Amino acid sequence: MTDEESKQRILQWQDRLHEAFDHDGVLGGKFLLGTMQLEEQVGELFTRKYHGHRLLTDAFLDFFAETLQTQLVFHSHHGWPPTILTMLSLFSCT
Repeated sequence: MTDEESKQRILQWQDRLHEAFDHDGVLGGKFLLGTMQLEEQVGELFTRKYHGHRLLTDAFLDFFAETLQTQLVFHSHHGWPPTILTMLSLFSCT
């Protein structure tokens, strides 16, 4: 089979998928809108119900991201240490 024949078969297969699952011009549209609405409702409920958990989680993730960003800046200015022991000794000096 040539590349052109292979591409043609793929296009035919994709057309069959569109014919089978297209709804109002959107592939998967029959269930997509309802799912998106449900996801928004569940997200709002989760945010309200688990506010304390989200507060702690988001704060930790922000701290973790800041830590990674700080290290990236440090290593871009000073280079990467050759061993982990060297890296640990740098942190004990700061």
